[in-house]
This record gives sequence, C-alpha cells and structure tokens, in this order.
Amino acid sequence: MATLEVDWLPEICFRASGFKIMSVHIVAFGNERDGFSEDDQQKSLIWTYLGRSALVSETDSNLLLNSASYLRNPAFTEYQACVFGNVRLVIHDCPLWDIFESDWYTSRNLIGEADIIVIKYSVNDKSSFQEVKDIYAPLIKKTLSHCSVPVIISAVGARQNEVPCTCPLCISDRGSCVTASEGIQLAKELGATYLELHSLNDFYIGKYFGGVLEYFMIQSLNQKSSEKMKKRKKSHKCHGVKPPQLDQPEKMPILKGEASHYDSDLHNLLFCCQYILHFIYSGAFQWDLLEEHIKKKLKNPGNVELVLDRVKCILKIPGKVNSSQNYRTYLSKRPLHLCNSSLRLFFNTTVLADVMFKIQGATVPAHKAVLVARCEVMAAMFSGSYIESNSFLVPVYGISKDTFLSFLEYLYTDSCCPASILQAMSLLICAEMYQVSRLQHICELYIITQLQSMPSRELTSTSLSVVSLLQKAKFHNSDCLSNWLLHFIASNYLIFSQKPEFEDLSVEERNFIEMHRWPSSMYLRQLAEYRNYIHSRKCHCLIM
Repeated sequence: MATLEVDWLPEICFRASGFKIMSVHIVAFGNERDGFSEDDQQKSLIWTYLGRSALVSETDSNLLLNSASYLRNPAFTEYQACVFGNVRLVIHDCPLWDIFESDWYTSRNLIGEADIIVIKYSVNDKSSFQEVKDIYAPLIKKTLSHCSVPVIISAVGARQNEVPCTCPLCISDRGSCVTASEGIQLAKELGATYLELHSLNDFYIGKYFGGVLEYFMIQSLNQKSSEKMKKRKKSHKCHGVKPPQLDQPEKMPILKGEASHYDSDLHNLLFCCQYILHFIYSGAFQWDLLEEHIKKKLKNPGNVELVLDRVKCILKIPGKVNSSQNYRTYLSKRPLHLCNSSLRLFFNTTVLADVMFKIQGATVPAHKAVLVARCEVMAAMFSGSYIESNSFLVPVYGISKDTFLSFLEYLYTDSCCPASILQAMSLLICAEMYQVSRLQHICELYIITQLQSMPSRELTSTSLSVVSLLQKAKFHNSDCLSNWLLHFIASNYLIFSQKPEFEDLSVEERNFIEMHRWPSSMYLRQLAEYRNYIHSRKCHCLIM
C-alpha cells in the first residue's frame, strides 16, 4: 500500500507534454453506489472524475459526456477522453459481476491489457465489498501474477454510523458498513493503493483520487515511452538492410487411397455353393433341408458328411440350435463384429486348409477359396493351367515369412499393421508382386505418415535411408510414393543433402530436388549476404 502527495500536478502536466499519440487503458471494477441511498441519479466515480478533471480537454470531455453510455463490449461501459493534451484515455467500467461473467473471454482480455486497475465499493454496502473481495480480487491477483500493474482501491462514501451507539438498531446497521481496516487489508493482499473518498467533490475526486490516478498514468506513459525508445534504437542498429523473407515450403502431394472391395470379394466366395448360401441365408437350424439338397448333388455319402462337417466348422454355432426361435435368439445375442471378422478365425490355421506355402523353410497354411476371391494373381495361379493349381505345397521365393504372413492377413481381414517403415516397404513389394493395389496404397500411406511424424532431429540421426526407399518405390512402380519422397527430400534439403546416400540420386532426381528445395538457394545466398553486412557493421542480426 502506498501513500502519495498531490502537490506535483503541475509537474505532471509539464512532463506529459512530451508524449506523442500514446494511450492509457484503465479497467474499473465494483459498484460504488450506495445501495441504501434514495438518489437514483447518483453519479459514478469514473463519470465524476472525467467530468471534473482539469486534465481532460473540453472537446473530448463533451464528446465523452455524449457517448458515455455507448457499449462496445456488453460487459463494460466504455469511456473515452483525451488527457495531458494528446494522450488518449480509455476506461472500461464493470459495476456488476453478472455482467462481467456474461462475456468472460473478452473481460479477461481487457484485464490483461490494463495499464491501471481501479477497484471501488461503497463503505455502506457490505455486499459490494464482499463481491470485490471474493470474486474480483482473486481474479485480478491471478491475472496480474506475471506482470506489474498498479491497483487503486477506492472506498466511496461516509459511514452512516461513525459515532458509536449502543442501541440495537445502530448495532445492526454497523454490521452493514465496511471498516477502514477491512479495506486496508484487501489493499495489502493486492499490493494496491488504498483511498477513502468520503464525498465525490472537487477535493476528493479532483486532487485526491485524480492525483493518484494521474501519477500512475504518468508512470505507465514513462514505461511505454522507454520501451518504445529501446525498440527504436534496436531497429536503428541495422538500419538500411532488411533480412530476407523465407517462403513457406511447397505443399506435399496428396495420396489418394483405394476403396476396399472386401465385401464384393466375399460375395464371390459365397456364390461357390448356392445350397450352402441358401442355408446360411435361411437359418442355421435347417440342417435336414441342407442335407437333403447336398445328397441330391453328391451321390457319395462320405462326401455328404464331409461337406456338412465343414459347414458346421465354418459357422461354429455354439450349443444346440435346432429351431427358428433358438436361432433368432442366438443372432440377437452374438456380437456384430463376429460377422465382420469370421475369416480371421481361419488365418494361419490348418483348419480346412487346402494349400500350404513353403517360405524360408517353414510352412504357412491357407485356403484357396479365400485367395482366389481376394487376389486376381492367386485366382489365375490356382484356377488356370499353372502347376500350383494341382499342388498342395507351393514354394514362395524372394519374400520373408513375416511379410507373407502380413500379406495373407490382409487377404483374410482387409487390414494390416506394419511394425516399421522397412516392413511396410517389404509388404508393398509383396503387394506389387501379387497385384493387390489397395494394399500398396495402405503401405504407402503408412510410410508417409511415419516419415511426416519424425522431428528434424530424428531425421538427422536416423539410419533409415529415405533415398533407398525412393529407389525401391520407383523400381516397384509406386509412383505416388516416389513422387512424395522426392518432395519430402526437397522440403528437408538441409538434412538430406548432408547424408552420404544423397550422392546415389540420379541426375534427374537431383535436378528435381534442386528446383523444389526448401529453403531455396536464392534465400540462402541472400541470408549469407545479410549476415556479412551485419558483421561488417558490428551489429547483431535480428533473425539469427
């Protein structure tokens, strides 16, 4: 809490004459009107000060009085005036917390932009003081925790029970007044200046409150002027030459994926046997009807039993489902995702497997019906005149077991999750070998996503060769990925140009990268010239 004299007002006017087109922003909180007063026309503290102050120019004062009710912000009443001859004064006054809270975002911004904060309350209205203490004070303390803004606490009015009285009526009235010690304690908590204004007359408003307020105005203007001079001196150090402007890097190509055709492939798989399809559609309880149709189709009883066993194995319906009602109950209780992932149950299992792939000394089981329905190359291999069509054991070369398992997983489930960028590239090569274009797009998208998520420090230190990825993408006809990788290298030119594998790029690739590189060679040349100029003048660079 500070104690100030008011004899320095002429000096303030003299010093303020040096300011040019500057402004002071004051934010006022609280209701200083006496809640028990019968005067409905009671003027506010801010209004009275601006109307009486000798520092407010007459023209702007008239303008103020004509526009004081203008609301730019619904939470505040805004006052504008001109003080010290040419300094713009803007005051936002918020008398009620309900109004303040109605536009919370703007209200908090105004507090953060304030040069001076005024807190006011009526000494005869304990509720107004309690609102200031419990609501405004904590908010102001939190908002101003990282900056120093002067705060003035004004206790307005003369207490109605200054003379002690022992009658019950006066004792009850005394509890509704705010004592000076309560105001001083609040001022200590906020580090504020405490003022008691017994009346809104020329002395209390013009010299007492006005003197303190104008002192803080000058302090704020001095600080702003000092900061402005520092910025001006700093800008004059490198006067005459502006740093080069760095443009944004080019936008990366957008990779468009291919829609899934998993459902249509499964339709082809189901149409292999119309009786089994009819059985599945009509309900799994009609075993007798299914057996009757199969016996008509197949004369050998052993084959009939084999087909029925395989259908039971595929559907795997738990318990005894032998009626329409029981089957409907089963359908209502089973999870929906089991219908969409039924083929996953047969992935990498020997159940009903009719083909084995031999890879790196190991065998991987599969089902020709799924492979034929999902992959055109597999369909030609197992349905045509190739040797694989009559072979149970099919060798696979040039692909690792893990990569081929990921490939089969996609055929069975229409999804895959590579463990790394290198595995995604191996899976992309496998997908290109078997002409599964959608799997290629999935792998391309995975590689792009992983590279984009790498920070510059990781790109610099990683052993992953992006140039090698580019060469593999080109060799295996992945045009979208190779084009994206070229732009990626160009956008991170300063990183990749320092790597040894950068020399492995072809002349055509290097020309493309030089054309689209970021930052451009012209910018780096201009930056070098700017640095030389700065060092020659023994100045500090503004951007480096």
